[in-house]
Amino acid sequence: MYKIFSSLVFLFLSNWASAQNPSVQCLELLKNDPKIQPIADKVPFDATKGQQLEVLANKSKPTQREKAAISHFVSEGERCLDLGTEWRQQNFPPEVISVLGTYRVDLLSAFADLYAGTVTYGEFAKNRAKLLASLQTSVDSAVRDFQAKQEERERQRQEAATRQSQSDRQEQERREALAQQQRHATQLAERQHEEARRQAAIQLLLNQRPYQPIQTPVYQMPTPQRAPATRCTSYVSGGQLITNCN
Repeated sequence: MYKIFSSLVFLFLSNWASAQNPSVQCLELLKNDPKIQPIADKVPFDATKGQQLEVLANKSKPTQREKAAISHFVSEGERCLDLGTEWRQQNFPPEVISVLGTYRVDLLSAFADLYAGTVTYGEFAKNRAKLLASLQTSVDSAVRDFQAKQEERERQRQEAATRQSQSDRQEQERREALAQQQRHATQLAERQHEEARRQAAIQLLLNQRPYQPIQTPVYQMPTPQRAPATRCTSYVSGGQLITNCN
């Protein structure tokens, strides 16, 4: 993160994501623009690489030709920065965008003083160095704040994820316990149903009369009555045998 914001060109970055950053692409073209060559030795394009002693000690003020170069440098630089506004909003945190915006206004004011001739090139260079140092400090602070906020958001996200995980686990445990209770209740109901059927079967058997086989009557022959003993008396009468039985 620090490396991303540490190297600036004019009012913005020069060494990072040049293939995607519209401002950097535009500034690279401006760097070789012939119209700013009259001030190339007095106003270094990239002050982040340091300014020579001769630049800091220059007590001259811009000529009319140099003022035209300064005007072109500032107007084109502003145009380049405007091209990257949307890109910065998508890729930079708001804290850094705010710091860069402040630096942009302060540097524009310093250029205005140089153009008006109220300061020398050396005074402008010194002021520019101070603005860059202040910018670096502000960017570092903004980056630290951004990182701290990111870490805090990540901590909160992890805590929320942990709470959600715990809640999900508790909900899953509750559902499993409820399902277990339902299974136990179902099993108990089935056992009770089976026991009721068994008891009903037993009761049905108990309520039935004992089995009695059909008895076929046996015909008994009547016992013959023995005839009383007969006594017979025989005698002869008139030449005939006469028998009397009692």
